[in-house]
Amino acid sequence: YFHVYLNTLRANLGDPAVVIDAQQVEDTAGILRRLRGADGLVALRVVAVIRDTAIDDAAQAAARIVDHLTGVAMHRAILHAPDDRFAGDQLAIHVTRHWYQHCYDDHIHGATRSRHPLAEVTDGQEREVANVLSHGEVRRIIGADGIPLVTAQGTTLTRLDRDLAAGLAGLVSPLTDVEHHTDPGMSLRNRVTRTWAELGNDERNDWLHRVGVHHVPASTGWSELPGQAQSDIIRLYLDSHRPDQVATPFSGGRIDGDPRGAAATMFSHTTPLGAHDVAIAVPANEPTLPGGDLLATSMGRPLSGAYRHTER
Repeated sequence: YFHVYLNTLRANLGDPAVVIDAQQVEDTAGILRRLRGADGLVALRVVAVIRDTAIDDAAQAAARIVDHLTGVAMHRAILHAPDDRFAGDQLAIHVTRHWYQHCYDDHIHGATRSRHPLAEVTDGQEREVANVLSHGEVRRIIGADGIPLVTAQGTTLTRLDRDLAAGLAGLVSPLTDVEHHTDPGMSLRNRVTRTWAELGNDERNDWLHRVGVHHVPASTGWSELPGQAQSDIIRLYLDSHRPDQVATPFSGGRIDGDPRGAAATMFSHTTPLGAHDVAIAVPANEPTLPGGDLLATSMGRPLSGAYRHTER
């Protein structure tokens, strides 16, 4: 039990761990049979039940650790951006606090392998936070489900991105070249025939091959294509020319109102980070800077950039 528990906990917390596999179950069952003369099937069941129990206990322990560290992030975010920082600019104070919490949680969930594939903090988010601090307008960058709305490249996250991250198959089409995307306002017939006319012979051959048509020359005009080939190519076109496959520059929705609530909404946090919202106590050994500002990190690294690189 201890062997399985310890190594499962290590794996859940991102530390080097021994893989608990079927071979270890069989080896342990063999040891029980030799020591106790137990029936082989009974020993195997006992070992399997103990393994499952230890794995479940370790998973719950890791979840409690992550929950505790999430609470720590909220406290430290307030300590690193106290009420007198930024000359008392409430918007900058609260956005910085929530950015710290967001980065801290990102690191914890990354280390414990409990992060959604799309939730990692990126340069795209950093740029958006910097824009908010520069222009004084709060804009949402994290959706209500906790998933970022902006990609690392600064474009809008699409449903296709989310489905790909979820591991759904058959989503990546062979034809995503923006050069061949047409005005979605055109009729479907005009969009398909115009695209077919603009394709070179190699691209036409590729399309024909993908729909299973091998005996039609690439130079064939659209109207001369067999009816079934036209239907299959139209289906291929619809699969590969959806509007959400074209990168759209990100522009987060503006959030008005109280800086405390607006900053929380920006990052989809449920709790504002005010001194009255989260009870905090300054540790006696917490180093401070002149003017009452707390040192940005316990290692003495100052805040920089858009405050992404604070201690997480």
